[in-house]
Amino acid sequence: AQKVYGDPDPEFEIEVITNNGTPVKYAAKDYPGVSVKRVDGEDVGNYDLSIQLDQSQLNTEYTTYRTPTDKKAQLVITQREVTMQFANAAIDYGEETPAAQYSFLRNGQADTVLTPDNFATELPGAKIVLLNSKNEIVSDTTKLDAGFYTYTVLYTPEGCNIKLTVENGTLVVSPR
Repeated sequence: AQKVYGDPDPEFEIEVITNNGTPVKYAAKDYPGVSVKRVDGEDVGNYDLSIQLDQSQLNTEYTTYRTPTDKKAQLVITQREVTMQFANAAIDYGEETPAAQYSFLRNGQADTVLTPDNFATELPGAKIVLLNSKNEIVSDTTKLDAGFYTYTVLYTPEGCNIKLTVENGTLVVSPR
């Protein structure tokens, strides 16, 4: 079974073998006396699954209960692919530099897992920066010269639950 980080667990399937040897697949939740449990955890990775049996509720027409052979007995949680989209902005020379405005999108819609409120927690070490035309980080944004600047984010994605694609924004500072 597989899911994307932040999504609910999928419905797990089991395979039962009838007394005549025929395998039949069922959604575990729909089969009395059988449930699938998994190792706790929500980060990207592999989590073992196990079948729990309540003998008092089992159907006696079946002799074996197992996870289907075409499905691994693991839940694989994969990275969540999200686009961080910065808005463009424009000011006149001498005006206050606006803070970066951005949103997180998944499949063209606002993401429900990665948000501006939890950005720093979900992407530890990520930093929103303003770059000048030489791709240097602008440390003092109070006195920007006329020109073009780029809003972007710096971070190292190793071991992260989120695969982030960044669409930079442009800040245009017009001369007076």
